[in-house]
Amino acid sequence: MVVRQARKKLATSISKIEVRDEFQFNKWLRPAVNKKIEIPKVRTFEDPYLVEFDRLRPPLAVKFKFNFSQPELPSVKFPEFNQKARSYMVFFTIPKQRVINKSDIFVCNKKAEVRSVEFNLKTTVINKSKIYIPEAPKIIQKSFAIIAPLLKEMPMLIRQPLIKDYLSEMIPEIIKIDLLDEQSVSFDIDQKNVWQKFEVDKIKTPKIYKIKIPGVENIFNTITSTRIIPIIDLEITQIYDFKTSIDSIPKISKAKFELNKTSAQKINFSQYETKAEVIDVLGSEHSSLSDKIKHILSPIVDLKWEDVVNQLNFLKDHEIEGAKFLTEHNFAILADELGIDKKTQLLAAAKFLLRTGNINSVLCITLDKKLYDSSISKKFDYDFAWESILQKKFHDLHYTIISTEKENIERQTHLTFLPINKLNTDSFELLKKLRRFDLVILDDLITGFTSKEIIDQIIKKIEPEYFWITSDIVNEGINETLINEFDFGSKVEFSYLARNLESIKTDSETLRKEVWFELDEMQVFEYEEAVNSAKDELIKTFETMNPFKFQSNIFTLIHKLKQILNFSSFRNISPKATHLIEQLVSVSRNRRKALIFTQYDENGLKKIDQVLTNNDLKFVLIKNGATIEEIKKSVEDFYNRKEICALVTNLKPSKLSIDLSKISYIINFDQWWNPVINWQNETDLKLDNSRNNKIVIFDYYIKNTFEEDLKFFLQTKGLLHKDVFEFVKNEVIADMIPASQWLKFFGHSVNDDESAKELYEELVAFIEQTDLSKFKEMVQLVLNSIGFKEIEIMDIKQEPSFYITGFAKKGRSKFELQAKGIMSDKVTLADYEEMLTTQNKEKNSKRLLFANCEIEKIETNRITFIDKYLLANYIQLLGYIYKFLTKRTSVSKSI
Repeated sequence: MVVRQARKKLATSISKIEVRDEFQFNKWLRPAVNKKIEIPKVRTFEDPYLVEFDRLRPPLAVKFKFNFSQPELPSVKFPEFNQKARSYMVFFTIPKQRVINKSDIFVCNKKAEVRSVEFNLKTTVINKSKIYIPEAPKIIQKSFAIIAPLLKEMPMLIRQPLIKDYLSEMIPEIIKIDLLDEQSVSFDIDQKNVWQKFEVDKIKTPKIYKIKIPGVENIFNTITSTRIIPIIDLEITQIYDFKTSIDSIPKISKAKFELNKTSAQKINFSQYETKAEVIDVLGSEHSSLSDKIKHILSPIVDLKWEDVVNQLNFLKDHEIEGAKFLTEHNFAILADELGIDKKTQLLAAAKFLLRTGNINSVLCITLDKKLYDSSISKKFDYDFAWESILQKKFHDLHYTIISTEKENIERQTHLTFLPINKLNTDSFELLKKLRRFDLVILDDLITGFTSKEIIDQIIKKIEPEYFWITSDIVNEGINETLINEFDFGSKVEFSYLARNLESIKTDSETLRKEVWFELDEMQVFEYEEAVNSAKDELIKTFETMNPFKFQSNIFTLIHKLKQILNFSSFRNISPKATHLIEQLVSVSRNRRKALIFTQYDENGLKKIDQVLTNNDLKFVLIKNGATIEEIKKSVEDFYNRKEICALVTNLKPSKLSIDLSKISYIINFDQWWNPVINWQNETDLKLDNSRNNKIVIFDYYIKNTFEEDLKFFLQTKGLLHKDVFEFVKNEVIADMIPASQWLKFFGHSVNDDESAKELYEELVAFIEQTDLSKFKEMVQLVLNSIGFKEIEIMDIKQEPSFYITGFAKKGRSKFELQAKGIMSDKVTLADYEEMLTTQNKEKNSKRLLFANCEIEKIETNRITFIDKYLLANYIQLLGYIYKFLTKRTSVSKSI
C-alpha cells in the first residue's frame, strides 16, 4: 500500500533493491550537503581587560622529582585474648665482684658487611598546579638495587672498662601479680601533674564461632564409622625465627648496669553495651572458614535416597531416575540424548555419595567452555555450564578448578574440575601430582575421545572406585566401540542408561537453551577495529539529530559485527563452528535431524558449508535465491535420506514450509537483535502448534560484546516478554531504545544517564502514590501502544482493582486479552489466584496482571506480571513520561 502511494506521488516507477551483506546504507541515505560559509565578525574591545583568551592547553610532558622518604617500621599487632589482665614484676639482684686482669688496650678488627637493598617504588603524582594533567608519567623500571660499597678495614680501639666491685651474677626473680577489679580499688584522680590521659581504642566485640554438627543429638542411636580426613586445604600459620649473630665476642671483665626507676600511670578501661557477636560459620556466605569447616565436619550419616530427593526438590522425574541409577553403580554410562541436562543428575548423585561417606572427593574431566559462566548466569536465566548449576542448585558443594599452576593441584574440596583441553603432553609431570579421587566423571565421551592419552594416564594413576561417563549418543553399540579405544575399556564393565527426548516429561514440547561463547583472538581484533572505526561516524550522526540516519548507521554496524561474531575473515573455524560440529556429531549418530539458520552468506552459509564438509557431516544447503522446485527437492532429501543430519539455510522460515514432526533440533547460528522479528520467525515455523515430538532450540550468543549488553538491556526493561510485545511492529522496539543507549552498547560514554535514572525513579514513586483513575489511564495507554484494541475496563465493587478486556490480531489469528489491574501495597497470590484457576475458553488468549506495587510472583507461563517497575519502564520508553510528570515538562526528554 505504501509503495503504491509513493509511486503515484513521487516517481514513475519504484523497484525493490536486493540487499547484500556488504551493502552500505549510509552511502545512499546520506542527505545532500548545503555548505554555507559564514564570515566571522571582527570584534573590537575598548577595554583591554575585556579581551577573551583561550584556555592554556595542558603540557604534553611534566617533569617530576622523587625523594626517598624516611623508612617507617610496621606496627606490631598482638592477638587478643579474652583473659583476665595480669601484670608481672621482675627484680634484679646485683652479683658479687669478680676481678679479671686485662691489658689496657686491645684491638678488634671487624669487617662490616653491607648487603644490597632493593626498593620498590610506586608512581605517585601530586598535582600542585591548576593545570590538568592527563595521566601520570610511566616508569619503565620500577625497582633498582643499590650495590654494596666497598668498605675498608678500620681498627677499632676499645678501652679497658672500669672495674668495680659488684656481684658476679644476676639472678632474676619473677613475681606474678593479679590486678584487682575496678570495684575493689579506688584511686585519687584529682591529683594534678600526676595522671595522664590515655586514648584507648574501643575494645572490639568478641566473635564466638558457633558450629552446628548435625547428628550429634542422636549420637547414642547412630552407627559411627571412622575415616581419615587429610587437612590439606587449611592454611598453616607462618612462624618467623628471629636470631642475632655475633661473629667475635669481645671478652669483658666486668659490666655495670644502671637501672632507672620505673613509674606507673593509671589507665582506666571502660566499655559499655558490649554484646558478644555469634557468627554461624557454616551458614555464613562470606566466611573464608565456611568451606573448609564444612568439608572437615561433613556428617557421615545413614541417609536414604528418598531423604536426598526431598532436599533437592527441584529435580525432575527423569533426573531423579538418572541420579539414582548412578548411585547404584560404581561404573556407569549416562547416555541421555542431546538437549537433556546431565550435569544436574551427576551432581545430585555425587552429593548423595558424599553425604553418606561412600566417597570423599570427586574429579570431573570436562572442557573449559563448560565450566565458566557465572557472569552470564547472574544476568540471565542460564545454567549451561557447571559453575552456574553449582551456584544455583548445589551451593553447599565447594569446588576447585585445576589450572596449569602447581599451587592448587593438591587442594582438597568436594569437587575438582580438570579442563582437559587446556592440557597437553607436556602436562604429564603436573598430572603426576594428582592425589587420589574416589569418583571420576568424564563429561561427554565424544569430546573426551580427542584427549584419549591424557585421560588414560589419569585413570591409570588414580584408579577410582567410582567412574561415571556421560554421552549424547543413545546407541549402546557406538558408545561401547568408543570406550574400547581407551585402555580402561577392556578392564571395566559399565552399566548403561540411555533415554531420548520423547521419554522425558516436560511442561512444553519446545525446549530452549542458550549457549554463550567467547571470541578467539582474531575475532577480538576485528571486532575492536570495527567498533573503533565506526565511533566517529556514529557521533556525527547522533549530533545531527536525524533518527532515521542514526538508526540506519547503527543497523549497518550491527550487521557487520554479527558476521565477525560468526567467523573471522581470516579463518574458516570459530568457537561457534566448533560447538556446532560437536552437536551435529551427536545428532548424526542418533539419526536425528537439525535445522540450522544463519542470516549471512560469506561469513555464514559458505563457511558453515566448508566446516561441515571438512568433518564428513552429511547435510543439505539452501541458499537465498533458490527456486521453489530446488527448495522442495532439498527439503525432501533432508526428510528421506537417513545419512543427512542437517539442513543449513539463510532463507526466512516462511519460505521453507518445514514439517516440524520430522526434526528434533533448531540451531540459530546467529539471529537478529530485535525479538519481534525472532518471534515472527517462530510463528512462521508454527512452533506453537501442537505436535507429538519435542524440539530443542539452541541460540548462539557471544560474551563481552554488544550482544550481551543489548540482551541484558532488553531483559531488564521487560522488552523480551512475548505476551506483551508480540503484536507490535518491528520499528516500535527499535524506537523504544534511546539513541544514547545505542552509543553505550558500542563503548561510548553518555551524559544523560543520571537524568534518565532520576526521571525513572520519580515515575515509579508517582505510580505508587497515584489514584485509581490515573492508574487506569496508564494501563490503557500502554495496552493501546502495544497493539491491543477495543479495550474495556470494568471496576470491581468495593476493591481498588479492575478487569480489562480487548483483543489483538496477528496475521489471521485473533488473541483475546484477559487482564487485571490491582492497586495495593503488595500483591499476593490470593489477589490473582482466580486468573490461574479459570479455564481458557479461547485457544489464543493473553493474561496480564498490572499492579502499582511489587507482586509476589510464582513460576507460571499462564500470566505475565507487570509491576510498578516494568510499568514505569514501558511508559518511559514509549515516550509518555511527561504526560504524567507534568511538573517536569520543561526538562528535556531523556529518550
